[in-house]
Amino acid sequence: MVDICFGNTLIRRILKLQRECDYNNGQEIPFHFNYGILKGDPIDTQARIYAEALRCYYPDTDEVEQVYCDTKKRYDNAIEWLNSVLRDKKTIRLWISNTANDICNLCWLCHYTQKYDPVILLVKCPVCEKDGQSNTPDLRKSWEQVSSDDTFLSAIDSAAAMTKNEILFYAMQWKRLVKENMPLRVLIDNSIISTTDDFFDPII
Repeated sequence: MVDICFGNTLIRRILKLQRECDYNNGQEIPFHFNYGILKGDPIDTQARIYAEALRCYYPDTDEVEQVYCDTKKRYDNAIEWLNSVLRDKKTIRLWISNTANDICNLCWLCHYTQKYDPVILLVKCPVCEKDGQSNTPDLRKSWEQVSSDDTFLSAIDSAAAMTKNEILFYAMQWKRLVKENMPLRVLIDNSIISTTDDFFDPII
């Protein structure tokens, strides 16, 4: 079994809690498919977006291109690792937050892995977690907001395998998002909506 999540600090915490020394047992999938166009090569697009976002720190075009190359290599390594997991028929335990990025990445993952007929266990972020000091419940949207180690460990026991219909549903959602090919995707009422990149301007 391998652990997959969509944040680097999160995967390190998960593996540390499980006292795993071999980081091949877990991996961050570093994409942010909640923004950027999806047609063509979306992973290359992701690397380009990341490099361009750092242009203010690297005014030299050659430096920006190097950032792109380094980022693309990191992304390609993540895909290569995922391919090896799928070829070896390993069970995937996926830590998922209730955010647009994680749901978009879930759609991509289901589409990408569907032909391998994978076993995917979903570990969903709890909606509420009791505050350690006040003992009152606080809302949580992402695993990064969860403070208690016990919450992480107990969540493993509640992980549920995705059905083939669920994997198919999210894979079809990915196809829809690619067809719409908008620059931004947001989570509204538990649904991913494609929209323009000025969607949040009225509330900024």
